[in-house]
Amino acid sequence: MERSEKVLYCIDRGLGLIGSTVKEVIYYHFENVTSIRKEQIPYNIKDFLNFLNKVFGSASLTIEDLMLREVSKEFEMEPSSLEDVIRRVLM
Repeated sequence: MERSEKVLYCIDRGLGLIGSTVKEVIYYHFENVTSIRKEQIPYNIKDFLNFLNKVFGSASLTIEDLMLREVSKEFEMEPSSLEDVIRRVLM
């Protein structure tokens, strides 16, 4: 499994904590609004986080934290920001 696939798997697990249906709705609307496919999210994490912020407002920070925990745990990295951790993983 490539690093980007592992990152996406972690994002998926984090989002899954708020419900599988909600997760699928997020992916569906993100792709429709931005034309960025789910598989491209690790490389477009800033766009994804901006989308979550537009949809969920300040609650998006909780969702981001859930994803950050999963990515940090998987790659054994100190959590800072999701964007930063993913950038370091994909380098």
